[in-house]
Amino acid sequence: MEWLDGTTLQERLNESSRLTFDLAANLFLQIVDALEAVHRIGIVHRDVKPGNVMVSRGGTACALLDFGLAESGTTQSFKISGTRGYLAPERLQGFPGDFRSDFYSLGVLSLEMFGGILVEQQLALNLHIDGFSERLSAIDEWNALDPNLKELIEGLLAVDAGQRVSDVAHIRSVLRRLVKEG
Repeated sequence: MEWLDGTTLQERLNESSRLTFDLAANLFLQIVDALEAVHRIGIVHRDVKPGNVMVSRGGTACALLDFGLAESGTTQSFKISGTRGYLAPERLQGFPGDFRSDFYSLGVLSLEMFGGILVEQQLALNLHIDGFSERLSAIDEWNALDPNLKELIEGLLAVDAGQRVSDVAHIRSVLRRLVKEG
């Protein structure tokens, strides 16, 4: 097994609940790349969260870890497994989900990385229920985010999996444009 020298993203967020935008974007794009790679071979991670992302000691590289709950995209397991707060609505309803469920979890993760909005706050917002964006609008950290980033995050958090942003080229494009605009 490869040795990874660093800390989990969870530990990093615990130290400083908010990452700089450039660091968050860099790490987020690497997580998107990792998800694209596993989805391409037919694997759904099913537990994307900060505790399953290792950040290098230098803080510029990361790796997606812990495929203990991962399944083939064709598996029809109806058991609910994963981490509270990161589970997509369809998984909470007992459906197996698919790669779009990982993108929902990525949306939850993005709220933590870009906005410093921790999962405990998110649970109180009931993100898995339609209309969460109105509840988010009461949070200062959310309001401080760039409108294009907010639109992307809302797309990742779409309650209906069919409406959820899951196009990695689009995600990369939005983030790279925001980094350039700096």
